[in-house]
Amino acid sequence: MLIFNFIQKQKKQILIAVVLIFLITLGLIYALHKFANVDKPQTSIPSYNPTIKIQPESDPIDNMEEFVSDVVTDFSELSPEEKCKQTEGKDAQLNCYDNLILKEVIASKILLACDDLKFLPNKQYCQDVFYKNKALMDMDSNLCEKIKDDYLRKQCIDSVLLRNSIKAGSLEDCNQITDLKQKNNCIDKVALKEAITNADISQCDLLEEESLRDLCRSKGLKQSEEKNYTQALETQNVTLCASLSDGQDQKCQDAVNYEISLTNNDVSQCSQILSQEKQLDCINKVSLNLAKTNLKPQHCLKIQEDSTKANCLREVNAMLLKLAITTNESNQCNLITDENLVQKCLQSF
Repeated sequence: MLIFNFIQKQKKQILIAVVLIFLITLGLIYALHKFANVDKPQTSIPSYNPTIKIQPESDPIDNMEEFVSDVVTDFSELSPEEKCKQTEGKDAQLNCYDNLILKEVIASKILLACDDLKFLPNKQYCQDVFYKNKALMDMDSNLCEKIKDDYLRKQCIDSVLLRNSIKAGSLEDCNQITDLKQKNNCIDKVALKEAITNADISQCDLLEEESLRDLCRSKGLKQSEEKNYTQALETQNVTLCASLSDGQDQKCQDAVNYEISLTNNDVSQCSQILSQEKQLDCINKVSLNLAKTNLKPQHCLKIQEDSTKANCLREVNAMLLKLAITTNESNQCNLITDENLVQKCLQSF
């Protein structure tokens, strides 16, 4: 009863307190809501456009080929310097760089580039290779003496002697070569060269290998026959053709008789030619030469080829007509075989 009486007496104050609490609560809720949205950007809702289709961007990881091409290094595209850089180990890298410089020295033939090598053994080897290459290029064995390495120095001297021997065609330098294999190689090459170049088959007997001797004789014999063939034509000596084989002897004889016939303007020599085609050509050319040289149309009549014969008669008759008029000798007209030209020639006197 006491509590109820207290509430009845304080009813107005309690109602005011409840209203205040409600208002304060609403104020707090509003403040919290406003604070929560103060940093959120104000976005506008885009209008729907059915013609635009957004394609999702592809992830490079999803495309395995692109991923691998980005990750893997293509060493085939690396420069020599980059390849050396990829070499593991400091000494291995330096040795790699030395090899690059050594290649440049060989290509450029610049000795000073050897000084750029990192390792002393490489530097000495570089200088030795330089002198060896220069010695071979200049054919000068004295440069070989500058090589420090004994093996390279001997190899250099033997190589120069080998080249000089082949060039000079002399076996003297071959006998100075210390390496037995190189020495035999030198003798074989010199003998083979001399046998073929000079058509001297006797040189083939100096060769060590039987197969090489057979090759030498075969090449030497062919060279010898070609030499005799050429010499037979130049000297017009048919007897030199007898040494030829495989039908080349008759071919050589026909060629020589053909040259003799043309040189001497001798139709009778053409009969010595067995080849019918070449014999006919010989008769035609010799007869044409005789007709023009001697101004005798009857030689044209021996020509077997019709068009050549007609041209021969036309030219020779024209020459006779001109000669008769120029020399004022009417008897020249009687040598002309064309009746129309004979009358024209006589009427000019």
